[in-house]
Amino acid sequence: MKYYTILLLGLSIILGACKKDEMENRPPNNPSITATLLSINPFTYEFTAQATDPEFDQLYYSWDFGEGIVKEGAEKETFSYEEENKNYTITVTISDGKGGSTEAAMEISTQMYEVNIDHATTYQTIEGFGGFGAQRPWWEGDVPFHDEEFADLLINDLGVTILRNDVVPSFEIENDNDDPSVINWDAFNINEDYPEHDSNIGQHIGYLKAMQEAGLEKLILSVWSPPAWMKHNQSLNNGTDENSAPPYTTHPDNNTNQLKVENYAEFAEFLTAYIQYIQQETGLDVYALSPQNEPVFSQFYASCVYSPQALRDLIKVIGARFEQEGITTQLFAPEDVFYYPRVEEFIQTILNDDEAGQYVDIIAMHNYQLDGVQANNVGPTNWRDTYQLAQAGEKQLWMTETSGFADGWDGAFELGLSIYNAMKFGKANAWVYWQMSEGGDQALIQNNQPTQRYYASKQYYKYIRPGAVMTESSTNNENILVLSFKHESEQTQTIVLINLSSTGQAVRLSGDGLPSSFEVYSSSIEKKFENVGNVPLEEAILLDAKSITTLYAQQ
Repeated sequence: MKYYTILLLGLSIILGACKKDEMENRPPNNPSITATLLSINPFTYEFTAQATDPEFDQLYYSWDFGEGIVKEGAEKETFSYEEENKNYTITVTISDGKGGSTEAAMEISTQMYEVNIDHATTYQTIEGFGGFGAQRPWWEGDVPFHDEEFADLLINDLGVTILRNDVVPSFEIENDNDDPSVINWDAFNINEDYPEHDSNIGQHIGYLKAMQEAGLEKLILSVWSPPAWMKHNQSLNNGTDENSAPPYTTHPDNNTNQLKVENYAEFAEFLTAYIQYIQQETGLDVYALSPQNEPVFSQFYASCVYSPQALRDLIKVIGARFEQEGITTQLFAPEDVFYYPRVEEFIQTILNDDEAGQYVDIIAMHNYQLDGVQANNVGPTNWRDTYQLAQAGEKQLWMTETSGFADGWDGAFELGLSIYNAMKFGKANAWVYWQMSEGGDQALIQNNQPTQRYYASKQYYKYIRPGAVMTESSTNNENILVLSFKHESEQTQTIVLINLSSTGQAVRLSGDGLPSSFEVYSSSIEKKFENVGNVPLEEAILLDAKSITTLYAQQ
């Protein structure tokens, strides 16, 4: 009997202890604070406190904003700081109203960073910004390829001034005659479609006219393949389903994806007729032409392989023919991807030849890595080194194709950084994107709607106009990048600011000759080239987290 009494007594003690534990209040845990800089002039932060309560009790918040002010408040509170360039410790005490509490703290700053603009130090003159193609890809055969609203969107909203288009091989589907010095206009094809050819030149003319009427400034052309009959393999492509980069051979056979040397003059005649026909039908002068897109790649799509020496020799034939015909179209080359040893060989082989060097006005690069696809990591070194090559030959440096930037703001932000690298380190005179419409992650416009890539591009395209000169600019914050431009004849100034940080940053401009105020436009994960107002020069400017901001003023 005593045994059972003792057992029950022990059980009672244990149960009582458990009940006491259950009744003990536990304080909130996992406290934290996040801060968002909402505005400046003065600095205004929104603070958000977070914690969890084991008993799911209602939580109460006591805020110390670091200025001696303590406030009983809510989970979210907003507070403004008048004084610049100070650090503050923010503390929140979170309690459950039952005696349990916990605390979190964080540092914030009212740091004001400087952006210095030196318009007296000048660099390259901008030729423009643009992209390739029509509203629907030429190779999809989806007629019509554009509408009137599309041309207006590109020219008047985005700010396109350069259109890159392909040279249509079916224009001379068969040899016009046996004399490359004489053009037989009756033998050229305008409207007929042929197997394995994307489109005919007649389908391009309407779009080119629409772009010309909308205000296009420069049309540039790139060759993907000469007409098939001019090549060893009698095909526009490499005849397989694969991509490759075979070495150029001086012993070609019937499978070789190269232009026959004996047809260089025929190819020059073809290009001469092509340029003359476009000018006749649209009123557009072809500003510049590339003899070959990505000359080392033999692809399942239209392509043709050249060595640096072969491309040099072809340029001499084309240049001489253009000169003879009075064609003012400039030549650009090599349109290769960024593999510097090969880029260097192409450029030096062409520019070190007196005859070829005089015909090439523009060194053109594609903003891709060696695989011809990845664009995001083409950084300052590649651009700086290539600029030195172009500068040695007194040539402009253009970027004439890039793509591969993912949907969403992260991909668009990478695109914005790529433009910055080309401008800042390559002193690029022009930037020309790949497809302007459709094509998944290769397009600025999808399903007739601008993408985030569109808005990141617009931060440059809209207000950095042809004739603007890039000037010296700098900041005292490594997470803020800056480009500045001045356009003397239009009396405008444009500044592009990129905030790499995951938090908002405040900047103030300094420098001689700056306007009294700027219109401010910003793109971020939440904004799409949003006009955030006119900001007087003496006031600070808020750069949103991971954003691109454009300042524009017309004096």
